[in-house]
Amino acid sequence: MKGKDNKSGLVSADELVTPRKGSTSEALSQEEKSAVGGFSPSKGSRFSWSPDSGEAYGQEGLARLDVRSPDRLAGELHFLDETITLTPEELSRAPAEVLGRSSHGTSYRATLENGVFLTVKWLREGVARPKKEFAKEAKKFANIRHPNVVGLRGYYWGPTPHEKLILSDYVAPGSLASFLYDRPGRRGPPLTWAQRLKIAVDVARGLNYLHFDRAMPHGNLKATNILLDGLDLNARVADYCLHRLMTQAGVAEQILDLGVLGYRAPELAASKKPSPSFKSDVYAFGVVLLELLTGRCAGDVVSGSEGGVDLTDWVRLRVAEGRGSDCFDPAMVSDSENPQAVKGMKEALGIALRCIRPVSERPGIKSVYEDLSSI
Repeated sequence: MKGKDNKSGLVSADELVTPRKGSTSEALSQEEKSAVGGFSPSKGSRFSWSPDSGEAYGQEGLARLDVRSPDRLAGELHFLDETITLTPEELSRAPAEVLGRSSHGTSYRATLENGVFLTVKWLREGVARPKKEFAKEAKKFANIRHPNVVGLRGYYWGPTPHEKLILSDYVAPGSLASFLYDRPGRRGPPLTWAQRLKIAVDVARGLNYLHFDRAMPHGNLKATNILLDGLDLNARVADYCLHRLMTQAGVAEQILDLGVLGYRAPELAASKKPSPSFKSDVYAFGVVLLELLTGRCAGDVVSGSEGGVDLTDWVRLRVAEGRGSDCFDPAMVSDSENPQAVKGMKEALGIALRCIRPVSERPGIKSVYEDLSSI
């Protein structure tokens, strides 16, 4: 494989620091780690929540996610640009480590022979569109270059129905979920308000690029698909536009998954044939912004005097009672003593609430990005 310099967005093993306590590799079981001998995921492995994945699946739910990797990849490997050159055989030999699993597939970190890391998403059987449609849509991802969007590098189309892979840049040190939620294995100290605001602006900027420069809704925005890059934690959106590569059934399942996790816009839940839109992206972004402000996971049920409610309703209730500031993450205690920071949090809360309004009242991402940038 041939790699350009760091401007290509590719990461080499030498550029990464030693994994810290609570990293993905430490969150995996010994059985999962045994898969790291080659790009052949263990069929009998069992994987629960990891700091990078943010997903949890029980024993009964994993059978349908097994990818049944062949000993070698003998299909067609297509690239969307000239950044890398790689053969299916070389990819077959690449050690692979599970990063996370979702309803539509499993993501791995593949280590190529020259030490460069790639993220490889192995799509679950039955979710990919027919070959010609898949290839046509995949070409639209070519030359996506933006500091807040993860670059897609290519795809692999194998001879059997379950051999469909998507190759993209590997981003370290991890996802927003792995830094934000107060769970075992959380990376580093709690994020400061300045860091959270920067992440929000980065994500809005990335979405603005997808919406206006590429005319593509993201379609799958959530905290686990926001990757933080480098020491300054530059936020980059990942796993975007997969709905263009999937069957209608696959898209519906992805949207259902977003509903379980708390990011699905109400209009998608009411549709018989739901399809991601620019406005549903804005709703999901509003939920992410609420997560940044509260430190809570969108999928968690928040208990209180009114019973168990989801994150969006919990925030709305507090604001209606005039207690909006009570929603802010206690981990930002040092920022709560800074009047300028508190003012910014309140402004961001107002923006988040506008994002989760009914679709007809919801703003576009451009105005959201501009408003956040002005805080």
